[in-house]
Amino acid sequence: MVSENLIPKSEFETRIKKTQKKAEEKGLDALLIFSSFIEREGNVGYLTNYHSAFPPCASDDKRKGIGFSCFLLPVNDEGILIVDSVTADMPLYGIREVKKGLDVLSNIVKAFKELRLEEKHVGIVGADVLPVKFYNFLKEKFSKTVFESVDYIVENQRMIKSESEIKVMKKAAEVADEGLKRFFEITKEDMSEYEVALEVEKACFEAGAEYLARIRVHSGEWSATTARWPFSTQKKIRKGEVVLLDLVGWYNHYAFDVGRVLVVGKPDKKQKEVFETAVQAEEAEINAVKPGLKAEELSAVAEKFLAKTDFKDYASPLGHGIGLEVVENPWIMRGNKTVLKPNMVLCIEPGIMVPGFMGVRIEDIVVVTKTGFRYLTETPKIPW
Repeated sequence: MVSENLIPKSEFETRIKKTQKKAEEKGLDALLIFSSFIEREGNVGYLTNYHSAFPPCASDDKRKGIGFSCFLLPVNDEGILIVDSVTADMPLYGIREVKKGLDVLSNIVKAFKELRLEEKHVGIVGADVLPVKFYNFLKEKFSKTVFESVDYIVENQRMIKSESEIKVMKKAAEVADEGLKRFFEITKEDMSEYEVALEVEKACFEAGAEYLARIRVHSGEWSATTARWPFSTQKKIRKGEVVLLDLVGWYNHYAFDVGRVLVVGKPDKKQKEVFETAVQAEEAEINAVKPGLKAEELSAVAEKFLAKTDFKDYASPLGHGIGLEVVENPWIMRGNKTVLKPNMVLCIEPGIMVPGFMGVRIEDIVVVTKTGFRYLTETPKIPW
C-alpha cells in the first residue's frame, strides 16, 4: 500500500512560495534543489512530495543520476521535477512538468534550457548531496551560469515543523514505541542479536512503519560501540549482559530515531550505576529544552552533568534534529549556536560508553513548545 499523504496540498504551496521569496530576496533567478534516497531526500520531498524509490547507483554514458532527484524552481513560476522514476499514486505539488528517465543529468540540462537559465544566477540547495561529478558536468554545460550554495533557504524552513508534520511525527514515534516495547518484551538469554532485531522489525512494520534503515542490537561489551557493522549479529546474548537497541525508520515519510538499553537478568551494582547515570543525564538535558536556548547550551547541560560523575571520561553527548531525514539540523552539540524555536523536533541521546564493559544511550524524540518541550516517544527508560 502506498503511504497516505497526511500533509495538505496548501502546505506544500506555502512552502514553495516561501522558498521562492527567499531566493528572490537573495537575488537568485532559480533554485537547483537536489536530493537522494530516503536518508537525504528531505529538500525535494519537502517542496514537492516526491520520494525516491531507488538508492544512488553507478553511472555510465546512458544512466547518470539514478537514485537522485532534482527540482528546478524559478522564483516566478512553477518548477520542473527531474527524477529517475515516479512512484505510483504519489501526488506531486508545485510542478509544471516531470522529466523522468535514467539519465537524470541530461534531463536537468533540458530543463535548464527550457527555463532559459543558461546565463542566470542559480542557487543550489542540497550541495552536500550533489556529487562533484554532477556539479562539474553542469558547470561545463552552463559556463555562464552563476551557481551559489544556499542550503539554508530550505533547511531553515525544514527545522520548524508545522502542526501537520508534528501529528505525523507523533505517529512515527508511536511506531517506534511499539518496536521498543517488543524489545523489552522478548529479549532474553540465548537469543541472538539478529533474532531480537527481527522481532523489533516485525513490531514496527505491524505498527505501520514504511521503511527501517537501522536496527542496531549490540550486546555485552559491544554495547559500548556507537557504530558497528553489521548492525546485529548471530552472537548469542548471555545472562547478565547489557543489550543496546538503536532503532531508525520512517512512517509516512517522517523519520524516527530512538534507543533503549536493558540487562538480561538482574543488573549488578556497576551496571545499574552506569544505566541510571545515563538516564539522569538524558532527562536533565530534555528538561532543559526550551525556546531561546542555543543548541550548544542544551548539549552543555548533559556535558556538565556527566562531568560531575564517575563516568566523565566516557561521556558521549549527542543530539540532533529530525524530520523527513533522520539526522537534520540543528545538531545538539558543542559549537552549534542555533537557537531553539517552537516546533523544532529533536532527538536527545547523551550516552555513557565504557569500552570493554558496557554502553548506555537512551534516545527520545521531543518537540520544542512555546514554554518548554513535549515528549513524542513514551516508552519507559528504565526496564526494572
